[in-house]
Amino acid sequence: LTDTYVSYGGPGDLWGEMWSYSDINNSNFSSLLKVNVINGTAQVDHMRFTIYTTSILPVELVDFYATRTDSREVKCSWITASEHNNSHFIVERSADGISFEEIGLLNGAGTSNEILTYEMIDNNPLQSIAYYRLKQVDFDGQFSYSKVRKVDGMTSDQSIIYPNPAANWATLTSVNDGVSISIVTADGRVIDSAEGYFFEENYHFNLANEPDGTYYVITNDKGQRDVKQLIKQSK
Repeated sequence: LTDTYVSYGGPGDLWGEMWSYSDINNSNFSSLLKVNVINGTAQVDHMRFTIYTTSILPVELVDFYATRTDSREVKCSWITASEHNNSHFIVERSADGISFEEIGLLNGAGTSNEILTYEMIDNNPLQSIAYYRLKQVDFDGQFSYSKVRKVDGMTSDQSIIYPNPAANWATLTSVNDGVSISIVTADGRVIDSAEGYFFEENYHFNLANEPDGTYYVITNDKGQRDVKQLIKQSK
């Protein structure tokens, strides 16, 4: 006898036997050795068993994205190539990349071998830098996380005016403290102005007493000047 192992079979040689994870981990799981007796002697030194298994990933995530749209929203989207016992997805957001909070949940497909796409909109995103990640949860409660995605903060040129055209009231979104705002007519007359510390994020202004026509909303954020056009249209 020697200490050399002799291999018989491989991943494709199961000899008619199929074992599940529960079978292998069962306390009664055992093996039977059959040997040939030659000249009245049969000797076995020791044996080594290698069990070949196929691992099934709960979800094969292609990628997870988080991007700020042209408005003040953040769109989170992700793609899965396959799913197995997938209960749901949770989108989480963080201001520092460390402490995350849940902002939305979408049901998974359960089990699927097709490419699937998902999308969730953060309608009230942070105006500063934010971090997003995806939490995938199985039916048995096990979960895993995607990579963390960083979304840059809003700047004055990313602010929007709505409605536009406006009949009476209009709103300028994502206004930071200290930003100066002016509403100017086409001939340069200032009809309204304010500083950002007087309001929170959004600036609301009234054009009810002004004639229909083209107006300009001018913001100045620490020397960065931005001009947006607004149409006043009563009917």
